[in-house]
Amino acid sequence: MRKNQIKHNSLENLSELTIHTGRFARGVIEYFSIDARNPELLKAQCAALSRLIPLLYFILVVNSWMLAASFYHSAPIWLTIYVSLGLTAICAFRLVVWWRTRGETLTAERALRELRRTPRLTAVLGIGFTTWAAALFPFGDAYAQGHVVFYMTISVISTMFCLIHVRSAALILFRC
Repeated sequence: MRKNQIKHNSLENLSELTIHTGRFARGVIEYFSIDARNPELLKAQCAALSRLIPLLYFILVVNSWMLAASFYHSAPIWLTIYVSLGLTAICAFRLVVWWRTRGETLTAERALRELRRTPRLTAVLGIGFTTWAAALFPFGDAYAQGHVVFYMTISVISTMFCLIHVRSAALILFRC
């Protein structure tokens, strides 16, 4: 009798844990998702983001070229110049895309598309810039390595600030 009661209580506890875990998971997903129910909010978020994106790319590109310049004589040229050029080209392309939407009145559907695309691009670019900076790290002395750390800190904080209107993108960047 006692074993059956323990087994029954264990199953109840397991089902309660499953219910709570499911609620927690739904809450996390809802926290990170873009709320499509309020079209005016979507448009406002997209408009605010379009004003901050040029600043974001400017900070990234300038910081990256300063880092590349400090490693120019100690790291391979493909890592300092060519990778920097590639990252700059991607940022320039994205900047042009966002710059075009700056004066437009976006529909709620287009705003939703842009806001959903932003976290994915943030993850890709975050991994790209982080990998590049980490690849430069071993080529420098203590001061140059400190510059890499400073670069990463300033870039992440300023980029998170610029992406504050898209919470999921800002937090994804924090994880990169």
